[in-house]
Amino acid sequence: MSSTNNFSNKSAFSKETFQCLKGYLALCVLIHHLYQFTAFLADTSFGIVFTLLGHWAVVMFIFMSGYGLSTSYLAHREKYLRTFPRKRLLPFYLTYLFFAVIYAVYESIIGSEITFHMVFRTLTYGGTIVSFGWYFQLTLLLYLVFFVTRLIKKDRIFLIVISFLIAAFVVYKLIIGESLMVYAPAVSFLAGVIIAHIRDGKKSIGTGKTVLLFIAGIILFGSFTVAGIMIDYGYFGLVKGNVIVDAIALVSMIIADLGLILSVMSLIGIICRFVPAVINNPVSRFLGMNCLEIYALQGLVLRILYQIIPSKIVYAIVSALCIIGVAALLHYPINLIMKRIKGTN
Repeated sequence: MSSTNNFSNKSAFSKETFQCLKGYLALCVLIHHLYQFTAFLADTSFGIVFTLLGHWAVVMFIFMSGYGLSTSYLAHREKYLRTFPRKRLLPFYLTYLFFAVIYAVYESIIGSEITFHMVFRTLTYGGTIVSFGWYFQLTLLLYLVFFVTRLIKKDRIFLIVISFLIAAFVVYKLIIGESLMVYAPAVSFLAGVIIAHIRDGKKSIGTGKTVLLFIAGIILFGSFTVAGIMIDYGYFGLVKGNVIVDAIALVSMIIADLGLILSVMSLIGIICRFVPAVINNPVSRFLGMNCLEIYALQGLVLRILYQIIPSKIVYAIVSALCIIGVAALLHYPINLIMKRIKGTN
């Protein structure tokens, strides 16, 4: 029996599904960053979609992280927690540092000044030499919050504490005026954690209910995304920079993100049941396996080739091929080293 046929028995929340979904999300992030460098269709509605596409992909990535960590813990409890620093935190951090070194070398070659402050923030939090590296830092921070709060044995108390901490983090970022895009996805991590606990030990729901959830998710996602865009572009006459207006925009974004998660996971559940090959195929598996490297290399390759290739179309095609190709080449040695650190074969 083929892997695709076997995959038809997988739920939308299985490890295999997530791996394949990450491949599509990696493409979404790549398209988003290509748009930032080329400004294709910038004066059309597609420009807004391309602008938000990266955020939507990151929301799904971080949601899957929260869900994955929680399901692994719920399956193994204290054993998983004991090995968490070595098997989850350290490999992810070292992979991030590997790319930070590559970016530091590039910055040195082009003559950029690398200050102690920049190095310190790269090693900790609050800014990084890695282009688009805020995703790595946010993920690492959420990993740490999960690990520390998961030391609480009682699930209900754990959920209360981690919810409070993530809410406090989001409110703090709102008050200091940081871009919503770089901290609002933290709520999707919490959503993943909570849904993992809700689904623990439960079977998947029927197709009829899944369709209803998909429709509800689309309504939430669509309506609050439009509301957020209208606030952002000043259609309501609201002045950006005001903490109240920013709070309204944040709430709209969070509800839209939750609607996105609901609609995407419901749709994936339907697809897995009827046309699993759409999700599980050689392309999605390949991209999913290399998604971290694809994300990390984008800023570097896009910056280098931008100075070399004048045609935007050629630039986009060559950049995409180079990013995916180099990512695939780096994945094997990185994965091999990380396996040794984890103590696995």
